[in-house]
Amino acid sequence: MSKNTRGDKEYTRLQELIHENKKLKREIASLNKQLARIDLDRHSFVKDIIDEHYAEEEREKNTDKMLQSLKNEWPCHECKTGQLQVNPYTKAGETWYYRQCNNCKNRTKGQKWHPSVKGPVKIPTAK
Repeated sequence: MSKNTRGDKEYTRLQELIHENKKLKREIASLNKQLARIDLDRHSFVKDIIDEHYAEEEREKNTDKMLQSLKNEWPCHECKTGQLQVNPYTKAGETWYYRQCNNCKNRTKGQKWHPSVKGPVKIPTAK
């Protein structure tokens, strides 16, 4: 067996990590107690910020769900993996559209635009 080269007062690496972990746990417990003591009604601006943050997260979740449901509503029947996107265009001064798959060349015939057209809209890119 090898000799211990540390002095009596020195920690091993494992003991250092255990000691540091205990200190951090105490600090977390202290901060949690301080948070519990804060009167949110007295500090209404903090409550407003927290409520606004939660509302923003909820809006993002709802938007993602809505977009996913629109994509699932218009699957491509040719390649089975893509979704049909609405491609608006102008024809004789009126707005028309067709749906084209984002994965293959499959598309529908052109139709006149009306307000009840639903589905993911492809944003035209400038060439």
